[in-house]
Amino acid sequence: MTMKTQIAIVGGTHGNEVTGVRLIERLRANPQIVERETLSTQLVIGNPVAVQQCVRYVDEDLNRGFAIAELNREPAATREAQRAHELNNLLGPKLNKPKTDVLLDLHTTTADMGVTLIVYDNPFNLGIAGYIQKQITDVSIYISDKKYEDTIGLQSIAPCSMLVEIGPIAPGVLRHDIFEQMDEVVRHALDYIDMVNRSPEKTFHGNLDVFQRGKLIEYPSDDDGNITAMIHKDLQNANYQELKPGSPLFITYNGDVILYDGEPGWYPVFINEAAYYEKTMALRLNRKLQIRV
Repeated sequence: MTMKTQIAIVGGTHGNEVTGVRLIERLRANPQIVERETLSTQLVIGNPVAVQQCVRYVDEDLNRGFAIAELNREPAATREAQRAHELNNLLGPKLNKPKTDVLLDLHTTTADMGVTLIVYDNPFNLGIAGYIQKQITDVSIYISDKKYEDTIGLQSIAPCSMLVEIGPIAPGVLRHDIFEQMDEVVRHALDYIDMVNRSPEKTFHGNLDVFQRGKLIEYPSDDDGNITAMIHKDLQNANYQELKPGSPLFITYNGDVILYDGEPGWYPVFINEAAYYEKTMALRLNRKLQIRV
């Protein structure tokens, strides 16, 4: 019998991002949705305890717990460190002939980013993303600036992977339109992998407009680390739009406008993401590139 491509679809890596959790539940109840001739698909809830409590995490962010050095030592006492090891044993082990060939990690964001596909820069990942972009309008492709083996997210367990981010949606909320978008992304990803397995000549090729991950912009803060300004209204929801020098960036609580004084050619994403306030992260700036797959 021909070996099948091993797929893992994970929802609830962050426990309050319920769209992925409910989609996993739906797929478990209707396995024919994910059945494909050349695929074997596993459906996983990433952080069940956080899901039960409807919180992003219990002790620490699970999606920062997959550094290879951490996985190669005994886990810390936190719930997420232990769960990272469990997932690595279930789906990995990372960098050591993992059981999973392709991993789809399902997320939502409070930022107005539409459908965003976050992938590592390799031809297979970009092929999946490019195929989905052809099937769904207004899909943005966001590529990491690191190799998967050097990163700490759940998706780095597998050599090929895609993190799906869809928003805006508030934590703990389920929206029909976003649920449908996530369902459609998953179906197209599975269709593409199955299609290429059966007909390698159909592998995606062509030019792709992508955004490459760049530098962080933090909120202004005082000496005690307290945030002292908010995203300016002109920047709010302007994800994937070029940030021009002299554009309003922040406005302080006293009403003083802080302008962007950096270089042109940067495109913000994750603007005003609720989960990033604890890190005082206001947004991330990316470069827009066209690459050939």
